[in-house]
Amino acid sequence: MMGKKSQPPKDYDVCSTAPMATIRIGPHSFLVDRQRFEDWERKLNASVGFARDDVIAEIKGRLGID
Repeated sequence: MMGKKSQPPKDYDVCSTAPMATIRIGPHSFLVDRQRFEDWERKLNASVGFARDDVIAEIKGRLGID
């Protein structure tokens, strides 16, 4: 919807700011330096590609929830 500012989910207690990225898995969330996150994401994409399903499968595997 144009002009409507989206709000985070009500159970989303940590909002990221410009230099930070918020990592959230279920009820757990924490802040990470945005550059560190982007570096990690580039390495992830270099190893598994850019397809969303492949990235999610790799993250699930790393978390042991595949």
